[in-house]
Amino acid sequence: MFTRDAIRVDGGVPLHIFAYRVPKLATLFHHRHSIGSSELEPEREMTDLTQKDLDSSQWGILVSRYSRLGLSNPGDKLLALSAAAEAYGKAYSDKYAEERRYMAGLWAEHMPFGLLWSLTGNPISYRPSYRAPSWSWASIDGEVHFHDERQSTHDLPCLTAKVLSFDTQLALSAAPYGQVTGAQLRIEGLMKDGFHCAVADQWIRMSDPEHDFTGLAMLDALEPSLTWLPNPNLGFTVSIMCIFRLPQTQKELDVLDDSYGPGTEHRFYGLVLRETEQEAVYSMIGLFWLSEMNPLEANRTQNWQASFRKRTVTLV
Repeated sequence: MFTRDAIRVDGGVPLHIFAYRVPKLATLFHHRHSIGSSELEPEREMTDLTQKDLDSSQWGILVSRYSRLGLSNPGDKLLALSAAAEAYGKAYSDKYAEERRYMAGLWAEHMPFGLLWSLTGNPISYRPSYRAPSWSWASIDGEVHFHDERQSTHDLPCLTAKVLSFDTQLALSAAPYGQVTGAQLRIEGLMKDGFHCAVADQWIRMSDPEHDFTGLAMLDALEPSLTWLPNPNLGFTVSIMCIFRLPQTQKELDVLDDSYGPGTEHRFYGLVLRETEQEAVYSMIGLFWLSEMNPLEANRTQNWQASFRKRTVTLV
């Protein structure tokens, strides 16, 4: 049953019909985008998608708008989006011959920037039972936002992480765009351990005593193991995996200004991670970012990000 604001997935409904029956879903693939604006063009059938339509920011816009919908069963997030993902994947197939690029709601071609998502607004809810890996937006409830439009640009000087491999365990082998029972992502990047944290509302208050550095990170979902303020002495520790750092030289700054225009606000982006019971295996619990208009003059921030070291870890 399909309504304007909700998708109900009933047993026996073929996967391929969802995208065609959800109102306006096809239009989310095709838009003209510029900084500060998003303008939709007339609706087209999803089978008409071309590679020109497949800029990674468009997938982020589709997911963001899809995440606003009310699902009668939130556990069906990936199932309800599977037809849209399949159409998107088929349009990609001329350019990418490799199969299984779909990563539980994200795409290998968009990595690592596809990991830079967070919740928007309140309220934040407890993390539901497993439906997707922690690094996927489908693992939590609520509207999500993708933070960076550089997802298709892999030659920027400040990109510090890369996905080495990934593996997904499908609920049904015949449904590669559907639900998963497990997924692992192996990533290499600059990482730092030992941030002392406590939760305040939907934020994680973090401090790095080594460099007298403090900051706030956006929490993905509440978890019983996370300690709330005002009990900072009973806090927890996290690690940050840097995805995109601030420019450190004038040359790097010039490259970014050439790409995005002078006067652009520069950002550091990092995944907030907690180690599991397995060594070097982490779950993602939030996203950290900070902004600098004049990054080359931000000495304390530069010293802090210089303390990160290259690591290879697995995210689940």
